[in-house]
Amino acid sequence: MQFCFILNGPCDYTGKDMACSNKDHGITNREFNALVENLQLAMNTEGVPFRAQNKLRAKLAPMQRDVVTR
Repeated sequence: MQFCFILNGPCDYTGKDMACSNKDHGITNREFNALVENLQLAMNTEGVPFRAQNKLRAKLAPMQRDVVTR
């Protein structure tokens, strides 16, 4: 649901922001990068156009500061 929201899709997201929801998880840069790689593989598998993949990655990149806490 949050991906839909950050990509300006037709949905509402009322959950916590990324900083609040990830502050106690101890996520590393390596783990965040693995998530992004897995998302890219999944999008490739599903035939998501490269331009759309870049749009999602561009939205995720600034969130790394809020997600990575160690």
